[in-house]
Amino acid sequence: MANWVWWTGEYGACSASCGGGVATRDVVCTNTADMSKDTTGAQCTAAKPVSQSVCNQNGCPTYSWVASGWTTCSAACGSGSQTQSVSCRQDGTTSVVADSQCSNSGTRPPTTQSCNTAACPPAPTPHAWQSGPPSACSKTCGGGVQTYKPICVRTDVVPNTQIEDSVCQKDQQMPPTSSTCNTTPCPPYWWTGAWSACTEPCGPTGVQKRNVYCFAAGTGPSTGDAALSDGQCTTTKPLMQQACNTSPCPSWVYKGDWSACSARCGEGMATRNLTCAYADGSVAAAELCLKSQPPPTSQVCSNFPCPHWHRQLWSACDKPCADASGPGTQTREVKCRMPHDAEPYYGVIVEDETLCPDATSGDTGDGEGEPGVANGKPPTIESCNIDACPSYFWKQTALSACSVPCGGGVQSAKVICVDAKSGATVNSNLCVSKPPESTLACNTDRCPNYVWVTGNVTQCSSFCGTGIQTR
Repeated sequence: MANWVWWTGEYGACSASCGGGVATRDVVCTNTADMSKDTTGAQCTAAKPVSQSVCNQNGCPTYSWVASGWTTCSAACGSGSQTQSVSCRQDGTTSVVADSQCSNSGTRPPTTQSCNTAACPPAPTPHAWQSGPPSACSKTCGGGVQTYKPICVRTDVVPNTQIEDSVCQKDQQMPPTSSTCNTTPCPPYWWTGAWSACTEPCGPTGVQKRNVYCFAAGTGPSTGDAALSDGQCTTTKPLMQQACNTSPCPSWVYKGDWSACSARCGEGMATRNLTCAYADGSVAAAELCLKSQPPPTSQVCSNFPCPHWHRQLWSACDKPCADASGPGTQTREVKCRMPHDAEPYYGVIVEDETLCPDATSGDTGDGEGEPGVANGKPPTIESCNIDACPSYFWKQTALSACSVPCGGGVQSAKVICVDAKSGATVNSNLCVSKPPESTLACNTDRCPNYVWVTGNVTQCSSFCGTGIQTR
């Protein structure tokens, strides 16, 4: 059976620490059978207990500013200053509280003020030297020196007030300006020499060394004293060896492409410059690369074999003998040509005749050539049949073109009997010798063989990724 009663909780904290506050508590209509609650309170028939109570009705403390009183003026004249301490205290006690508690107690009293603002009379005669503050000691142990700067001070009206040094210098001896300090003997110490030069200019293997000895205080290599054993120095011994110049070494790299071949034809030399550089391409001093073997800076090169002067056979003499106009002439073709046995050129005609040898070279080519002459090219015309003609003679005149352009062909010829004096054609019965053939040999030179010729490949345009090479 339900039994509804008012349940009351504990009072909470008071809303004020003094001067009267309120404390509250929970009051809930509760069923004692199952501890269910009626928030409306309708189930509880008894009068509801109060949920609030008055608390801390005692009066609140008051606070006031309290000053300690002014100190003695810092100067007897010439405007000095004096101070006082000011604090906020609870009235009737000596308890110091935060300044904020006196926010309703008026303006906070000042803590400093000027005093004795009247000008000072001339300095009195009484005076004395006084040592100023000492400097730092020149040594931490073993006896050092610290210095003082004496100052002249007054000794009467305002003692220790500094005045001009000239006042004391007139009649008093200046006190000592230095004294000994830190006289406790020094412990042994580690003496370190200078580091040696690094064994390597670069790379991971370079080291440098130095001497490290334990010496008694006040001694060392410069005094000629012997070193102590390492165990007599109590601090950690400094390093005697360390790594140095550990940056990566540079290496030899090519700078630019190979030069043009020194010879226009035949064997020559091509050169290429080297530079000492780091991996990022920056230039290094050449001596840093001297330990590594540099790549070659020159190589044998050949653009193509040198050609030679090649001549065809002399043509037939245009006269069988010297007539009234003179002896006969014969001609031939002379060309600058690659050797027939030079793969892959096989007798190719060279347009630039300056590549062919001059008179001093003596180059005879592949057996079908001959040396040049003073002007570079062998003759292409010469006199022939210089003996005087009989009254009548046979003469050959080409009638047709050669049957082939090279490799040996024939062409038909006209054979006539000629009067040696007039050059006129006469009856063949007047020529008593056997007539020549009615054909002539022509274009006896071997035919050239044309092929593609490739030059050297240039250096790649890029060190990495995709580059381009040309030839």
